[in-house]
Amino acid sequence: YTLTKGIQQFKAYQRALDRLEIFIEKGPDFSEKFLEEVQVKWREYLGENMKFEFKFVDRIPPDRSGKLRYFVPEFDPEYTQSGLFKEK
Repeated sequence: YTLTKGIQQFKAYQRALDRLEIFIEKGPDFSEKFLEEVQVKWREYLGENMKFEFKFVDRIPPDRSGKLRYFVPEFDPEYTQSGLFKEK
């Protein structure tokens, strides 16, 4: 995934079918304009109903495996669609 100028790293947790919680490590040339561009691009791919919650952090550590995953699903779509899912 190619990062937008101004964003050093990010990690997005999909908390529900229509909600992403996104942790962002700002780059030196970060601006709110870049953040707006990210939202527009992601809505093109993920749909108009997707909600974004941005949180800014100093550092995004890698997973235990040493890898940095950009997107982390934290729900089971099958359970969500059947009504059996409860958020963490």
